[in-house]
Amino acid sequence: MENPANKLVNGIGGRSAAAAEFNVSTEAIRLWLKNGIPADRALDVEERTRGTEFSISAVEVLEYQRHSREEARAA
Repeated sequence: MENPANKLVNGIGGRSAAAAEFNVSTEAIRLWLKNGIPADRALDVEERTRGTEFSISAVEVLEYQRHSREEARAA
């Protein structure tokens, strides 16, 4: 399962652009790329990407978080 943060960063034009759009540091975006978009940002991401070529739903963000936790438990 692909991390939606990859789609976000690629669609928005890079880490710096994503950081500016979501008012977070580029380090936070690096962590999103590593760990997934935090669940508490899911609705914000959905609202800000709605209607774009790289639209990301809150469900997609949350499903990735769930999938990542399950993989970590299985390891």
